[in-house]
Amino acid sequence: MHRSQLALTQAKALRLKFHSILMVITMTTLMTTPIPSTHSATTLTSQSRSENELRIIAQEFGSVPTDPGETFQKIHAGSMNDSGDVAFIADLSGPELLSAILLSNNNGIQVILRSGEDSPVGGKYKGFNDLDMTLLQPKGKDENLLMFHAELDGGPSPEGIFLWRTDGVQALALAGQKSPRGNVYKSFSNLTIASVNPIDSTFKMAFIAFMQDNKKSVIIQPSYADAVEILTSKDQIGPLQEVVDDFTISQMGFSLGCVVEAHLPRKKKKHFRKLVILHDGFIVSGDALKEGVKFPGLGKVDQILQPPAINFQSAFASIVFKNGDSALAIRDVDGASEVFAKTDDTVPDLASEIIQTFGPPVSSSAPGGPFGVVSVVRLSDGRVALWMAGFTHKIPLEADSKKLLLIGGNGFSEGQSIILSSFFPIKLTNKGSLLLRGTIVEGETSREGLFLLDGLFNDLPPL
Repeated sequence: MHRSQLALTQAKALRLKFHSILMVITMTTLMTTPIPSTHSATTLTSQSRSENELRIIAQEFGSVPTDPGETFQKIHAGSMNDSGDVAFIADLSGPELLSAILLSNNNGIQVILRSGEDSPVGGKYKGFNDLDMTLLQPKGKDENLLMFHAELDGGPSPEGIFLWRTDGVQALALAGQKSPRGNVYKSFSNLTIASVNPIDSTFKMAFIAFMQDNKKSVIIQPSYADAVEILTSKDQIGPLQEVVDDFTISQMGFSLGCVVEAHLPRKKKKHFRKLVILHDGFIVSGDALKEGVKFPGLGKVDQILQPPAINFQSAFASIVFKNGDSALAIRDVDGASEVFAKTDDTVPDLASEIIQTFGPPVSSSAPGGPFGVVSVVRLSDGRVALWMAGFTHKIPLEADSKKLLLIGGNGFSEGQSIILSSFFPIKLTNKGSLLLRGTIVEGETSREGLFLLDGLFNDLPPL
């Protein structure tokens, strides 16, 4: 059965009352809905170094192209969109230290906002802490949307979340304002934004809000509806009324993946984690992927690592079993869960090596077409690499390709012009480009930077 057929059946069974825009999207796109499977893992194949050559976006102590007198003193958060544009936050050292948001595209690197500039709510930007970006294509023209968190100086609020577009900046939430449930915002983190339908310019945003009364909430803000405070600490979820203690969210897709730490009302000292799915209209809880759940032949789940990832309405997480083995698992909106990569998967081009551990994954987010999942893996000889699996929307979930991205040192760097001593993935786009944060070691010094790998979906059917 193709996933588009299954999507309609599930929508009726769940009786989800989507907003009219969302219902149209659900009925005309493909849902990622695997069912439990006992198939063996697809064998890894090594990717040639020439196909996945790293590109430097920016690195600390490098010159700012628009002003040779300035250098990148410290690089903070970064993100990218499906056209390959990269936005990032950096401290610039020139005549004075400035915080700035920069945009890297075919025209080079430009500063789009600086500390000291006026904010749209009064006062001036003091510094920038977090961001995410997505791409809209109204009438076939690319338009970047950039969601960012800024500290403010001299205005009505000490900080806030804003949306940058080419025609200006608007405030989304400010410290001191009330949340949808009437809590009062204190601070913000984990900003994320994604296109729902780039052609008709619909998109969704989400963030974690810290409140003045020490509560913590997940806020989802669609472009076509009011913001929803979908989950708050101390909420009770699921048929057992599990009490929410804490949570970590994924990047935005059609929904959000969320690793929730909770306890049963009468067992306050016994905490556990579970992977749930958040939408602006519902929470999909249940025990499909929960610490203590048993997978046949693999054992019980001992730990769910954070953060999770999302593709449309399917959430992914790295898990650790009681025996110490590691795996990547998927949990879907219909309640199914499945392990699709695990300890002891082999690497043919490194015949004597096997994968021992999987780090928290990142995934592309768009419905329909191919999608990818990337994780940092450790091999049996202690070396670390990037692992990527590419999928199309079929049942059961089977990878169309798996590859090892040989980008690091310790024997993985032959023929590469860039050697990273450490690295972790930030974002995987729907076109198969991967943004990484990594560290270059040069003699006795090291410096961090943002790096880009293209072409990860070249061996998959086109989107």
